[in-house]
Amino acid sequence: ALVTLALVALWALMGVPSHAVEGDTRTIYDIQYTTIPGGNNTYPSPYVSQVVTTSGTVCAVLHRGYIIAQDSGPWRSLYVFVGAGGTKPSKGTLVQVTGAITEYQGTTEFSYPTRVRQMGEGPNVCTPTIVTAAQAPYNNPTLTEQYESVIVEYRNITITAVPDQYMALFVDSTGYTGAISIRSGYSYIPPGGFTVGQRYEYVRGPLIAYYQQYRVYIPSADDVRLLDQTPPTVVTTEPANGAT
Repeated sequence: ALVTLALVALWALMGVPSHAVEGDTRTIYDIQYTTIPGGNNTYPSPYVSQVVTTSGTVCAVLHRGYIIAQDSGPWRSLYVFVGAGGTKPSKGTLVQVTGAITEYQGTTEFSYPTRVRQMGEGPNVCTPTIVTAAQAPYNNPTLTEQYESVIVEYRNITITAVPDQYMALFVDSTGYTGAISIRSGYSYIPPGGFTVGQRYEYVRGPLIAYYQQYRVYIPSADDVRLLDQTPPTVVTTEPANGAT
């Protein structure tokens, strides 16, 4: 807070108006929504490099940042990067964030925002958006960009490949492919990691873009569940065996 006040005072001495420090107030939807793919097909924000202020509820806390949302659904969430040692408000906290909008490897984000105000408990807007891999494939920005940073949930998935140290690929009932981040320094990884053939009841978390690929970053152990494939056990029968 003292650093922020010192910066404001310095800018005032330099003749920088306060609105330039605070930036325009914009909704997360304003910041995220675009139909222009840009030069590398990553759909950069129309506010890239501009200082803005926005508000949202913290809906996921990752190892190096957190997700804020104004509501569930497309275009309504944003990543706030603060680094491994940065302050991360608890899930459910309403925050007001000020800083320059950046594009990092295809993800629209605040990177080390200049000010974050925690304002108590926020509205409950953290319900995951259920998607299929056909609706949000990992390698189709035209379809999936709208879900960037949105808390999504894929259901009944099967791991099909672990091509590198960065992601695991899966398919669901649609036959299309999604991806999960397996970078332990950024998100939760189940004990033993992901292996080909594993089936999961669900996996959920924000979709973070890496250039033209979108991966689920799992926030916690509660956000991934193996499919129980144990055959049912017959305990009793009626009528009892041998009865006529």
